[in-house]
Amino acid sequence: MSGHHGHAGEQVGHHGHEHADAWHHHDASEGLPQEEHAGTTSISAMAKGLVLIIVATVGLVAVTMLYMNHHIDKLRRERVNVDLSSEYVGYKAASTKRLEGFGWVDASTVHVPVKMAQDRVLKRYGGEVKGETK
Repeated sequence: MSGHHGHAGEQVGHHGHEHADAWHHHDASEGLPQEEHAGTTSISAMAKGLVLIIVATVGLVAVTMLYMNHHIDKLRRERVNVDLSSEYVGYKAASTKRLEGFGWVDASTVHVPVKMAQDRVLKRYGGEVKGETK
């Protein structure tokens, strides 16, 4: 068996590999050689693992989307309620003031409190006014 010379005078074997040094040689005291890591692959185990990862990812995305939609809807409702409630309070106060008080509609027309207007209409058309009888 004659070897070929490689780079810088190294001895090369028949298959183009360098000769192994002492570290690569094993003796009987080391026991049997270990099996190569990932030397055999289980396609079914890999497929199950891939399916598990995909299902977990889709589930996580779905849960995150549901949570975010719920949270965003809640924030929108709170914002709308706050905005509407402040507008409502102002509107109600102005409306109550107008309905319960006197004021000018235009230069020649005055509005009266709604209760007083109701009593006048009832008197005019023959109805009873609260506290009074015909």
